[in-house]
Amino acid sequence: MMGLSEFPVLVSFISIFISIGMLLYSLKYRKAENSYFFILLSLQLFLYIFGYFLELVSDNFYEAFYSVRMQYMGFPFILSNSYLFLRDIFGQKKVTKFQLFILFIFPMISSIGMQTYPYQRLFYEDVQYVSNTIIANAQITPGPLYHIHVVYQYCVTVCILGLLFEAFFGDNSLMKKQSVPLLIGFSLPIFTSVIYVMAETDKVRFDYTPLATLVTIVMLIYSSNSHNLLRVMPIVKDQVIDTMADGFIVFNKKKHYIDANTSAKHIFPELNKVSAGESIPLLEQLLTNKQIVVFVDEIEHIYEVSQIQEITNFKQGGYYIVLHDVTEKEQLLKELHVQATMDYLTDIYNRRAFFDKAEQLLIKNQEDTGNIALLLDIDNFKQINDRYGHPCGDKILQILSYEMRQSMQGFQQAVFGRYGGEEFSFLFTSIDIEQAKVIAEMLRQKISETDFTWVNQKIEVTVSIGISVSNEKEKISLEDLLLQADVALYEAKTKGRNQVCLYKNTQEMHINSSAK
Repeated sequence: MMGLSEFPVLVSFISIFISIGMLLYSLKYRKAENSYFFILLSLQLFLYIFGYFLELVSDNFYEAFYSVRMQYMGFPFILSNSYLFLRDIFGQKKVTKFQLFILFIFPMISSIGMQTYPYQRLFYEDVQYVSNTIIANAQITPGPLYHIHVVYQYCVTVCILGLLFEAFFGDNSLMKKQSVPLLIGFSLPIFTSVIYVMAETDKVRFDYTPLATLVTIVMLIYSSNSHNLLRVMPIVKDQVIDTMADGFIVFNKKKHYIDANTSAKHIFPELNKVSAGESIPLLEQLLTNKQIVVFVDEIEHIYEVSQIQEITNFKQGGYYIVLHDVTEKEQLLKELHVQATMDYLTDIYNRRAFFDKAEQLLIKNQEDTGNIALLLDIDNFKQINDRYGHPCGDKILQILSYEMRQSMQGFQQAVFGRYGGEEFSFLFTSIDIEQAKVIAEMLRQKISETDFTWVNQKIEVTVSIGISVSNEKEKISLEDLLLQADVALYEAKTKGRNQVCLYKNTQEMHINSSAK
């Protein structure tokens, strides 16, 4: 069985392979934005751990001291690069030249001071070899530079802990999650290092700091995998995404929720109660709909799923959804559509829109019954305009249009609009000629009974209506159907107005209807 004294050697030996694993891991993701300091940190940890293992198994002073030299190729710089790495992932990228100088001048002096021993004895006053036949140490007597180095290390340690605590107690949920394992990983080596320095002895002993450093390595690898320190987006990007107006939601390939920015959580408050890894119906809704209507702060908003993008370098694979608020755009499109299709005065379909809608209705009714067209014209409208003025005529058109809308509400297979001037057109499908006569007579009677008053003067308003029919056996085009209705309308005018006439097949379609 392995004795207790052999345990440090075995642990150090295992530590070498773990540190090599971290170095290979960092090189694998060398193209990631946060990888630069991570690679340096991995290399420095490897040199430190490997050098310490060689020190433990050394057979003489020279082997032990050269092992310490290898350690000091990495050890003095570990905290400096750790600090810069943490600044990088927490979005504090900006470092001044003076800060860089302060960060690295002391590690450089320490490394040079140690490497040049015994030519000068500012870092180490003396080094001696001690061994218990199982493990060995290069027992040192500190010099003035060594003490400066220790003070510097503790100063950087305070800065590192400050960054981690700031992230832990901050408002950013992602930074909070990242800070916990990193806080554990960086605190343990610091704690063991303090114990080692405080317990000075002349006997050979095992420094648990490299062993505690393994925890740092494990926590770094864990955070890189679980919280994507290297492979998704740096925190600086997360902060940009978190403050943008568009909603941003991340989920994995199993359609389980991962995270969302502040805007997405404002749009969908239920996301504030969802934990990463949970399945939520909202994702399916967003994946199957191009647009979604939600009430935000009791105001209706329209959001467009503008992007569904795969994250190829996410640990388990995943996607992100970008939701763009298109409420103003949709309102503008609706307004433009209204302007293009609706008559500005009467708020019913204009001539072009009537023809478009009527053609769609005819296509839909190809296998159904016949079609019926009506043309309605206000009697003596020119005289009304001449006598009372155009504002009065406009008011009559508006009242008439309102009455038409009210009368047409019950008809699903029908469309009507302003044909031009004081003339209105109608198209009905799925009704017979008798029903058409009833509808036309109802419109005529309702308008004749409507009270039209202008400047306290009552105005008598009547309409004439022409009807044309296209039966199942001989269907005709919309233009011809309306032309036939126009012929019938002309007949109603010539017979004395304020009446309904049906187009008769014996009539000729070329009758000059402009005589109205």
